[in-house]
Amino acid sequence: MSEAIRRRSAGTRAAAAVVAVVLIGAGLGAWLLLRPGDGSGSCDRLLKDRRVQAALGAQQGLGCADLGEAVKRATASAGGTGQHSLQQAQAMKNVLLALADDGGPGVDGRVTVPLAEAVADYADDTHAVLGPGDADYARHGLAADAPWQDGNGVHLAVDRTTLLRALGALSAEPTSYATLRAASTRRAARELASPGTDPVPAVHPMRNAWVLGSFDAVADHARKALGKERLGTWDRTVQSVLTAPMAATIPPYAQDPAGHVLATWQRSLRTAQPGAVFTRLEEQGVLMTRAWGEARGTGAGELSSLVGQARDVADHARGEGLRSLS
Repeated sequence: MSEAIRRRSAGTRAAAAVVAVVLIGAGLGAWLLLRPGDGSGSCDRLLKDRRVQAALGAQQGLGCADLGEAVKRATASAGGTGQHSLQQAQAMKNVLLALADDGGPGVDGRVTVPLAEAVADYADDTHAVLGPGDADYARHGLAADAPWQDGNGVHLAVDRTTLLRALGALSAEPTSYATLRAASTRRAARELASPGTDPVPAVHPMRNAWVLGSFDAVADHARKALGKERLGTWDRTVQSVLTAPMAATIPPYAQDPAGHVLATWQRSLRTAQPGAVFTRLEEQGVLMTRAWGEARGTGAGELSSLVGQARDVADHARGEGLRSLS
Protein backbone atom coordinates (compact mmCIF):
# COMPACT_ATOMS: atom_id res chain seq x y z
CA MET A 1 0.00 0.00 0.00
CA SER A 2 1.39 3.44 -0.88
CA GLU A 3 2.63 5.96 1.65
CA ALA A 4 -0.21 8.27 0.63
CA ILE A 5 -2.79 5.82 1.94
CA ARG A 6 -0.88 5.08 5.13
CA ARG A 7 -0.72 8.79 5.83
CA ARG A 8 -4.35 9.46 5.04
CA SER A 9 -5.63 11.64 7.87
CA ALA A 10 -9.05 12.23 9.29
CA GLY A 11 -9.10 15.42 7.21
CA THR A 12 -8.59 13.43 4.05
CA ARG A 13 -11.44 11.09 4.94
CA ALA A 14 -13.65 14.07 5.65
CA ALA A 15 -12.76 15.67 2.32
CA ALA A 16 -13.59 12.47 0.49
CA ALA A 17 -16.90 12.23 2.31
CA VAL A 18 -17.76 15.81 1.39
CA VAL A 19 -17.02 15.12 -2.25
CA ALA A 20 -19.22 12.01 -2.16
CA VAL A 21 -22.07 14.11 -0.77
CA VAL A 22 -21.52 16.69 -3.51
CA LEU A 23 -21.64 13.96 -6.11
CA ILE A 24 -24.82 12.47 -4.71
CA GLY A 25 -26.44 15.82 -4.52
CA ALA A 26 -24.95 16.88 -7.86
CA GLY A 27 3.78 -6.22 -24.29
CA LEU A 28 1.25 -9.07 -24.59
CA GLY A 29 3.52 -11.52 -26.40
CA ALA A 30 6.25 -11.42 -23.76
CA TRP A 31 3.67 -11.89 -21.05
CA LEU A 32 2.22 -14.97 -22.65
CA LEU A 33 5.69 -16.48 -22.95
CA LEU A 34 6.07 -16.03 -19.21
CA ARG A 35 2.81 -17.75 -18.29
CA PRO A 36 1.36 -19.51 -21.36
CA GLY A 37 -1.08 -21.88 -19.70
CA ASP A 38 -2.10 -20.17 -16.48
CA GLY A 39 -5.79 -20.01 -15.69
CA SER A 40 -7.15 -22.80 -17.88
CA GLY A 41 -9.01 -24.28 -14.93
CA SER A 42 -10.74 -20.98 -14.26
CA CYS A 43 -11.59 -20.69 -17.94
CA ASP A 44 -13.19 -24.12 -17.86
CA ARG A 45 -15.25 -23.09 -14.85
CA LEU A 46 -16.42 -19.97 -16.66
CA LEU A 47 -17.50 -22.04 -19.64
CA LYS A 48 -19.55 -24.25 -17.32
CA ASP A 49 -21.10 -21.33 -15.44
CA ARG A 50 -24.82 -21.18 -16.20
CA ARG A 51 -24.73 -17.39 -16.35
CA VAL A 52 -21.99 -17.46 -18.99
CA GLN A 53 -23.85 -20.16 -20.93
CA ALA A 54 -26.99 -18.00 -20.84
CA ALA A 55 -24.95 -15.03 -22.06
CA LEU A 56 -23.51 -17.01 -24.98
CA GLY A 57 -26.89 -18.40 -26.01
CA ALA A 58 -26.54 -20.54 -29.11
CA GLN A 59 -22.72 -20.29 -29.02
CA GLN A 60 -22.19 -23.59 -27.24
CA GLY A 61 -19.44 -26.20 -27.41
CA LEU A 62 -16.71 -23.55 -27.17
CA GLY A 63 -13.20 -23.97 -25.83
CA CYS A 64 -11.20 -21.49 -23.74
CA ALA A 65 -9.53 -19.97 -26.79
CA ASP A 66 -12.98 -19.06 -28.14
CA LEU A 67 -14.53 -17.73 -24.93
CA GLY A 68 -13.42 -14.10 -25.14
CA GLU A 69 -14.45 -13.62 -28.75
CA ALA A 70 -17.75 -15.37 -28.10
CA VAL A 71 -18.50 -12.96 -25.27
CA LYS A 72 -17.68 -10.04 -27.54
CA ARG A 73 -20.10 -11.31 -30.16
CA ALA A 74 -22.82 -11.66 -27.56
CA THR A 75 -22.31 -8.33 -25.77
CA ALA A 76 -20.43 -5.68 -27.73
CA SER A 77 -22.00 -2.88 -29.73
CA ALA A 78 -21.71 -2.65 -33.50
CA GLY A 79 -18.82 -0.38 -34.45
CA GLY A 80 -17.88 0.30 -30.84
CA THR A 81 -20.66 2.85 -30.36
CA GLY A 82 -21.40 1.76 -26.81
CA GLN A 83 -25.09 1.41 -27.68
CA HIS A 84 -26.44 -1.97 -26.65
CA SER A 85 -29.66 -3.92 -26.73
CA LEU A 86 -31.27 -5.11 -23.52
CA GLN A 87 -30.27 -8.65 -24.44
CA GLN A 88 -26.62 -7.66 -24.91
CA ALA A 89 -26.58 -5.77 -21.61
CA GLN A 90 -28.06 -8.73 -19.75
CA ALA A 91 -25.43 -11.00 -21.29
CA MET A 92 -22.68 -8.66 -20.11
CA LYS A 93 -24.17 -8.48 -16.62
CA ASN A 94 -24.15 -12.29 -16.49
CA VAL A 95 -20.48 -12.33 -17.49
CA LEU A 96 -19.53 -9.70 -14.90
CA LEU A 97 -21.27 -11.64 -12.15
CA ALA A 98 -19.54 -14.85 -13.19
CA LEU A 99 -16.12 -13.20 -13.35
CA ALA A 100 -16.59 -11.65 -9.92
CA ASP A 101 -17.51 -15.00 -8.39
CA ASP A 102 -14.97 -17.16 -10.22
CA GLY A 103 -11.82 -15.07 -10.21
CA GLY A 104 -11.27 -15.08 -13.94
CA PRO A 105 -9.14 -16.87 -16.52
CA GLY A 106 -5.69 -15.89 -15.23
CA VAL A 107 -3.20 -14.33 -17.65
CA ASP A 108 -4.15 -16.12 -20.88
CA GLY A 109 -4.48 -13.14 -23.21
CA ARG A 110 -6.42 -15.18 -25.76
CA VAL A 111 -9.25 -15.09 -23.23
CA THR A 112 -8.68 -11.99 -21.12
CA VAL A 113 -8.01 -9.44 -23.89
CA PRO A 114 -11.26 -9.96 -25.83
CA LEU A 115 -13.14 -10.21 -22.52
CA ALA A 116 -11.63 -6.88 -21.47
CA GLU A 117 -12.52 -5.36 -24.84
CA ALA A 118 -16.11 -6.45 -24.34
CA VAL A 119 -16.27 -4.96 -20.84
CA ALA A 120 -14.60 -1.76 -22.09
CA ASP A 121 -17.50 -1.33 -24.52
CA TYR A 122 -19.60 -0.63 -21.39
CA ALA A 123 -17.36 2.18 -20.10
CA ASP A 124 -20.31 4.51 -19.47
CA ASP A 125 -21.87 1.91 -17.20
CA THR A 126 -18.69 0.92 -15.36
CA HIS A 127 -17.83 4.60 -14.86
CA ALA A 128 -21.23 5.22 -13.29
CA VAL A 129 -20.97 2.16 -11.03
CA LEU A 130 -17.47 2.97 -9.78
CA GLY A 131 -18.13 6.68 -9.30
CA PRO A 132 -20.60 7.39 -6.47
CA GLY A 133 -23.64 9.53 -6.96
CA ASP A 134 -25.79 7.93 -9.64
CA ALA A 135 -29.09 6.90 -8.09
CA ASP A 136 -30.33 4.97 -11.14
CA TYR A 137 -27.32 2.67 -11.07
CA ALA A 138 -27.66 2.19 -7.31
CA ARG A 139 -31.30 1.18 -7.74
CA HIS A 140 -30.47 -1.43 -10.41
CA GLY A 141 -27.31 -2.88 -8.88
CA LEU A 142 -28.60 -6.12 -7.41
CA ALA A 143 -27.69 -9.34 -9.21
CA ALA A 144 -31.36 -10.05 -9.97
CA ASP A 145 -32.03 -6.58 -11.41
CA ALA A 146 -32.40 -6.46 -15.19
CA PRO A 147 -30.80 -3.83 -17.42
CA TRP A 148 -33.04 -0.88 -18.18
CA GLN A 149 -33.64 1.59 -20.97
CA ASP A 150 -34.24 5.34 -20.92
CA GLY A 151 -33.87 8.27 -23.26
CA ASN A 152 -30.09 7.85 -23.29
CA GLY A 153 -30.09 4.17 -24.24
CA VAL A 154 -29.68 0.85 -22.44
CA HIS A 155 -27.83 0.59 -19.14
CA LEU A 156 -26.66 -2.17 -16.81
CA ALA A 157 -25.52 -2.05 -13.21
CA VAL A 158 -23.89 -4.31 -10.67
CA ASP A 159 -22.78 -3.33 -7.19
CA ARG A 160 -19.36 -1.69 -6.84
CA THR A 161 -17.66 -4.66 -5.15
CA THR A 162 -18.88 -7.04 -7.86
CA LEU A 163 -17.52 -4.77 -10.58
CA LEU A 164 -14.17 -4.36 -8.85
CA ARG A 165 -13.82 -8.12 -8.53
CA ALA A 166 -14.79 -8.63 -12.18
CA LEU A 167 -12.21 -6.07 -13.29
CA GLY A 168 -9.64 -7.67 -11.01
CA ALA A 169 -10.34 -11.07 -12.56
CA LEU A 170 -9.07 -9.76 -15.91
CA SER A 171 -6.24 -7.54 -14.73
CA ALA A 172 -3.40 -9.96 -13.98
CA GLU A 173 -2.82 -9.81 -17.74
CA PRO A 174 -1.51 -6.27 -18.40
CA THR A 175 -2.99 -5.66 -21.86
CA SER A 176 -6.41 -6.51 -20.49
CA TYR A 177 -6.01 -4.13 -17.57
CA ALA A 178 -4.77 -1.35 -19.85
CA THR A 179 -7.70 -1.91 -22.21
CA LEU A 180 -10.14 -1.43 -19.33
CA ARG A 181 -8.34 1.62 -17.94
CA ALA A 182 -7.97 3.21 -21.37
CA ALA A 183 -11.73 3.04 -21.91
CA SER A 184 -12.37 4.64 -18.52
CA THR A 185 -9.75 7.31 -19.25
CA ARG A 186 -11.46 8.25 -22.51
CA ARG A 187 -14.76 8.38 -20.66
CA ALA A 188 -13.23 10.62 -18.00
CA ALA A 189 -11.80 12.99 -20.60
CA ARG A 190 -15.19 13.28 -22.29
CA GLU A 191 -16.85 14.01 -18.97
CA LEU A 192 -14.36 16.75 -18.14
CA ALA A 193 -14.95 18.29 -21.57
CA SER A 194 -18.72 18.27 -21.15
CA PRO A 195 -20.28 21.48 -19.83
CA GLY A 196 -22.83 19.36 -17.97
CA THR A 197 -25.56 20.65 -15.71
CA ASP A 198 -23.97 20.10 -12.29
CA PRO A 199 -23.95 23.26 -10.19
CA VAL A 200 -20.55 22.51 -8.64
CA PRO A 201 -17.58 22.63 -11.07
CA ALA A 202 -15.70 20.01 -9.02
CA VAL A 203 -18.25 17.26 -9.68
CA HIS A 204 -16.68 15.93 -12.90
CA PRO A 205 -13.01 15.91 -11.78
CA MET A 206 -13.88 14.43 -8.39
CA ARG A 207 -16.02 11.66 -9.87
CA ASN A 208 -13.22 10.86 -12.32
CA ALA A 209 -10.64 10.85 -9.52
CA TRP A 210 -12.80 8.35 -7.64
CA VAL A 211 -13.11 6.07 -10.67
CA LEU A 212 -9.41 6.24 -11.50
CA GLY A 213 -8.53 5.63 -7.85
CA SER A 214 -10.66 2.50 -8.06
CA PHE A 215 -8.61 1.37 -11.06
CA ASP A 216 -5.48 2.01 -8.97
CA ALA A 217 -6.85 -0.48 -6.45
CA VAL A 218 -7.41 -3.06 -9.18
CA ALA A 219 -3.85 -2.54 -10.43
CA ASP A 220 -2.36 -2.74 -6.94
CA HIS A 221 -4.26 -5.95 -6.26
CA ALA A 222 -3.07 -7.51 -9.54
CA ARG A 223 0.55 -6.44 -9.06
CA LYS A 224 0.84 -7.89 -5.56
CA ALA A 225 0.82 -11.40 -7.01
CA LEU A 226 3.70 -10.73 -9.40
CA GLY A 227 7.40 -11.36 -8.98
CA LYS A 228 9.90 -8.59 -9.67
CA GLU A 229 10.54 -9.56 -13.30
CA ARG A 230 6.88 -9.96 -14.13
CA LEU A 231 6.08 -6.74 -12.29
CA GLY A 232 8.32 -4.79 -14.66
CA THR A 233 6.74 -6.48 -17.67
CA TRP A 234 3.25 -5.65 -16.39
CA ASP A 235 4.12 -1.98 -15.86
CA ARG A 236 5.84 -1.56 -19.24
CA THR A 237 2.97 -3.22 -21.09
CA VAL A 238 0.35 -1.06 -19.37
CA GLN A 239 2.38 2.06 -20.11
CA SER A 240 2.75 1.09 -23.77
CA VAL A 241 -0.91 0.28 -24.32
CA LEU A 242 -2.19 3.40 -22.55
CA THR A 243 0.07 5.72 -24.56
CA ALA A 244 0.05 3.99 -27.96
CA PRO A 245 -2.89 5.83 -29.59
CA MET A 246 -1.49 9.27 -28.74
CA ALA A 247 -1.87 12.43 -30.80
CA ALA A 248 1.33 13.80 -32.37
CA THR A 249 0.63 17.16 -30.75
CA ILE A 250 -1.66 18.18 -27.92
CA PRO A 251 -4.75 19.74 -29.50
CA PRO A 252 -5.90 23.14 -28.18
CA TYR A 253 -8.54 22.86 -25.49
CA ALA A 254 -10.84 25.26 -27.30
CA GLN A 255 -10.91 23.01 -30.37
CA ASP A 256 -10.85 19.56 -28.73
CA PRO A 257 -11.23 19.73 -24.94
CA ALA A 258 -11.40 15.97 -24.40
CA GLY A 259 -8.47 15.38 -26.73
CA HIS A 260 -6.45 18.05 -24.96
CA VAL A 261 -6.92 16.49 -21.51
CA LEU A 262 -6.32 12.97 -22.82
CA ALA A 263 -3.14 13.83 -24.74
CA THR A 264 -1.76 15.83 -21.82
CA TRP A 265 -2.21 12.83 -19.54
CA GLN A 266 -0.74 10.38 -22.06
CA ARG A 267 2.39 12.48 -22.50
CA SER A 268 2.87 12.54 -18.75
CA LEU A 269 2.52 8.76 -18.54
CA ARG A 270 4.88 8.19 -21.46
CA THR A 271 7.66 10.11 -19.71
CA ALA A 272 7.43 7.97 -16.57
CA GLN A 273 10.69 6.11 -15.95
CA PRO A 274 10.82 2.35 -15.36
CA GLY A 275 9.82 1.71 -11.80
CA ALA A 276 7.68 4.85 -11.65
CA VAL A 277 4.84 3.84 -13.97
CA PHE A 278 2.48 2.77 -11.21
CA THR A 279 3.19 5.94 -9.25
CA ARG A 280 2.26 7.96 -12.33
CA LEU A 281 -0.95 5.95 -12.71
CA GLU A 282 -1.83 6.83 -9.12
CA GLU A 283 -1.50 10.50 -10.09
CA GLN A 284 -3.84 10.29 -13.07
CA GLY A 285 -6.89 11.83 -11.42
CA VAL A 286 -4.75 14.72 -10.16
CA LEU A 287 -2.97 15.25 -13.48
CA MET A 288 -6.18 15.21 -15.52
CA THR A 289 -7.81 17.62 -13.07
CA ARG A 290 -4.85 19.97 -13.35
CA ALA A 291 -4.81 19.78 -17.16
CA TRP A 292 -8.54 20.50 -17.25
CA GLY A 293 -8.33 23.38 -14.79
CA GLU A 294 -5.34 25.04 -16.42
CA ALA A 295 -6.91 24.82 -19.87
CA ARG A 296 -10.10 26.43 -18.55
CA GLY A 297 -8.16 29.26 -16.97
CA THR A 298 -9.06 28.31 -13.42
CA GLY A 299 -7.52 30.59 -10.83
CA ALA A 300 -4.48 29.36 -8.93
CA GLY A 301 -6.22 29.14 -5.57
CA GLU A 302 -9.26 27.30 -6.88
CA LEU A 303 -7.13 24.97 -8.98
CA SER A 304 -4.92 24.12 -6.02
CA SER A 305 -8.03 23.24 -4.02
CA LEU A 306 -9.42 21.07 -6.82
CA VAL A 307 -6.12 19.24 -7.24
CA GLY A 308 -5.90 18.60 -3.51
CA GLN A 309 -9.46 17.27 -3.42
CA ALA A 310 -8.78 15.03 -6.42
CA ARG A 311 -5.75 13.55 -4.66
CA ASP A 312 -7.71 12.90 -1.48
CA VAL A 313 -10.63 11.34 -3.34
CA ALA A 314 -8.38 9.09 -5.45
CA ASP A 315 -6.53 7.90 -2.34
CA HIS A 316 -9.79 7.22 -0.54
CA ALA A 317 -11.26 5.32 -3.51
CA ARG A 318 -8.11 3.24 -3.81
CA GLY A 319 -8.23 2.30 -0.16
CA GLU A 320 -11.91 1.40 -0.37
CA GLY A 321 -11.25 -0.62 -3.52
CA LEU A 322 -8.44 -2.60 -1.93
CA ARG A 323 -10.68 -3.48 0.98
CA SER A 324 -13.32 -4.72 -1.46
CA LEU A 325 -10.76 -6.84 -3.29
CA SER A 326 -9.15 -8.35 -0.20
